Amino acid sequence: MIGILASLFGLASDGTQLSRMPTQSLTQLHRDTLTNSANDEWYFDGGSMIGTFLMTICILGATLAAEAQAPGIDPRGLAAASAPLIIGTVEGPGEIVIRPDKLPKAGPIVRRPNGTYIAELPQMTLDYMVGYIYHVRVQEVLKADNRVRLNKTIEIFAPHKLEGGVSLIPKQHFLLALARFEPKKEDFAGTSVRKVGELTKQGAPFNLRARYYTVAGDANGAVFVTEKNRRLIEEIRAAIHQTR
Repeated sequence: MIGILASLFGLASDGTQLSRMPTQSLTQLHRDTLTNSANDEWYFDGGSMIGTFLMTICILGATLAAEAQAPGIDPRGLAAASAPLIIGTVEGPGEIVIRPDKLPKAGPIVRRPNGTYIAELPQMTLDYMVGYIYHVRVQEVLKADNRVRLNKTIEIFAPHKLEGGVSLIPKQHFLLALARFEPKKEDFAGTSVRKVGELTKQGAPFNLRARYYTVAGDANGAVFVTEKNRRLIEEIRAAIHQTR
C-alpha cells in the first residue's frame, strides 16, 4: 500500500525515499519538489498530495469491494422481495459525499542539513467518508415502481462501509435490487458532495430533495453482469417470475 501511494504522489525520482514509522509516514523530498513562499520557507503542495492520497484509497476501496458479497444473504430472495429491480449501466465515477472537517491534512515540512526535506504524509483514514452517489441509466426493468423508467437515469446513494458496502464500477452493467432512500437532514449536516479526484476542491451541499435509491442488502443487492454471474442472474429472473 505504501509503495502504491509513493508512486502516485509523483515524488521526485532522484532521491525520493519513503520510510515507514509506527504512527506516521515520512517522505524525503528535494528542493525542486517544493514551492518557495515570500518568507523563503518551502512548502510541499499539500492540496495535490492530499488529493492524490484520497483518490488512491477510494480507488483501492472500490477495487476490493466491486464483487464483494456478505455471507448468509441470498441475492435471489433479496431480488424477489425488492422493488424496483433493474439492470443498468453506471454512468461515470459519480460523486463522493464527505465531511470536509475530517479530511486528512498534510503534516509539516522539515528541512534537513543536506538540503532535502522531510514531509509527513497524511494518515490513512476514511473518517471523512459518508457515502457515494452513483448515476445509473436503466437498461431493463425487471420489477417496477412508480418512478423508475426505461432509459432514464436514477441516482443511487451508497453509504460508505468498510465491509460489504456497494461499489459500482463506471461503464459497467449491474443487476440492482433497490429501495427508496429518504435522507435525513441531521445525517447530512455539514457534508459536501464532490467529484472523484476533486476532493480538495469546493463541493456542493448534499441535495436532500433529490430522488434517491439505495441498494437493498448492500453488496448482496448489486450483481455484476458478467459471464461468471450469468447463471445467478437467470435464477434471479426465475425467482421474480415465481412471485408474480
